[in-house]
Amino acid sequence: MAKPAITIEAKSVETPSWNFAVVICRNKEGKYLAVNETRNRGWWVPAGYVDPGESFYEGGIRETEEEAGVDVDIKGVLRVEYSKQSYGSQSSARMRVVFYAEPKDENQKPKSVPDKESLEGRFVTVSEFAEIGKIRGPELIEWGNYLDNGGLIYPLELFTECYKKPSVPDYEMKHISNCDNHMKLAQNANENVQNNDCNL
Repeated sequence: MAKPAITIEAKSVETPSWNFAVVICRNKEGKYLAVNETRNRGWWVPAGYVDPGESFYEGGIRETEEEAGVDVDIKGVLRVEYSKQSYGSQSSARMRVVFYAEPKDENQKPKSVPDKESLEGRFVTVSEFAEIGKIRGPELIEWGNYLDNGGLIYPLELFTECYKKPSVPDYEMKHISNCDNHMKLAQNANENVQNNDCNL
């Protein structure tokens, strides 16, 4: 008698992905936008979950307006982070995009009336933020020091549609220098950027 065939059923394991946008916003005075979050979580930067169907770019703009009450222009990308965690047969992925932004209107005041999104927003220096009280995360200090010491801001062209044909982008790589009150220096992407090129 023939043995019955053994059928192995493959089980699909759903891998949820969590996408977040973080916005480091600096005004012309060299101060950074901070948010006092609800539920006693402390001060942080505008950030949050990217809604389904929303781009990271759109999520960053929305979160900054909701949490800080400031309309911003996102100028570039500071970093794209991706991590994966496994729990037995299940796993999850987390992606976070850190944007650099500037206020659309330098005269627009941050939020001062608490709501469900946050308690208030405030423009502060890195040193002021370090002494502001309870801090949820170090992002403003880390990225503020990075930018104040000449960190590169990568172009938004890093994000593009799937399967789009590559082309030479028409952009300038921005280099933020700490000389001459953080003067912005711009060079073409195929040129070397020197930290001490304050005379460009």
